[in-house]
Amino acid sequence: MPVHPAPTRKPHLTPLLRLSQKPPLTVLSFGAGQDSAMLLALCLEDRAFQKQYIPGDLAVLMSSTGLEHPETDAYRERTAALCAERNVPFLHITPDLGFHTPSWQTLHTQWIKNQTIQSLVFPRTCSISLKLGPFYKALNALLAQRYGYPAQRGRVTRAALYAYAQDYGPVQVMIGFGKGEERRIKPTPSGFMTQTVERLFPLIDMGLTRAGCQAGTAALGFEVPMPSNCQHCPFHGPLDLLRLHRKHPESFALWSQFERTKLTAEKWQGTRNHTVKGDDRTLDQHLDAATREFGHLDVAELDFLRHTRGHGNTTGF
Repeated sequence: MPVHPAPTRKPHLTPLLRLSQKPPLTVLSFGAGQDSAMLLALCLEDRAFQKQYIPGDLAVLMSSTGLEHPETDAYRERTAALCAERNVPFLHITPDLGFHTPSWQTLHTQWIKNQTIQSLVFPRTCSISLKLGPFYKALNALLAQRYGYPAQRGRVTRAALYAYAQDYGPVQVMIGFGKGEERRIKPTPSGFMTQTVERLFPLIDMGLTRAGCQAGTAALGFEVPMPSNCQHCPFHGPLDLLRLHRKHPESFALWSQFERTKLTAEKWQGTRNHTVKGDDRTLDQHLDAATREFGHLDVAELDFLRHTRGHGNTTGF
């Protein structure tokens, strides 16, 4: 009898838009730092970039850690106002919206609960719990609202993401890693992301380094912000520790107290009870060393150096 070839799957095609149907959405994962600023400038001003990366509409989402630097908070507010002027949705994902878990409302929520801190030798749980987790929960809710999908169907808590992917293909999420940061690109996590999300790294595609982002953002007429990471980020180098102590001594003192609480907590005795830097030297000892080396610099010089050189965060997504 004749052998018939197995049927082939037809390629998925985005349906033609009905009058009431929304166009596809590209999402900028906004960290309010210099790489994000470059991406935002390109999204708003560069026609060739828009044609390549934004086939429909744009939305900007930023998840709060509850401990951004004041400069970052102020820049985020200015960016939200700019997006409103351009009719681009900007969502600041704060704990009151319900997308953060109870144990990770802020960085300090976890520290108080478990008498712990973030350390260079610990997994980057803060980025997963305060950024990625809330981000994709909020994105699911946004898609549900925008397209009329159910946010949850039975036990499927990312139902809107799955529905969007079925209609339009995986939602495109732009991430601000620059040239030279390719090592930060991690494999797509198993689960919903493999089927519903396509991560884009335009700055790497374009060969833009951190310096290139600074120059490019300014050339397009946009603000070049301070680098953005938490006030109590273990990746802070000596200059950043000194700057934090000089500009916000109460914040540095609180961080140091959290470290002391962990080091003296009964639950951690007899373990490898690591400091923030993971080298058995406390924050106060690192501050002393930074003061000896860079104490001659004033606050304006420390601001300039932070602004121009970026930060050393190597968290991968």
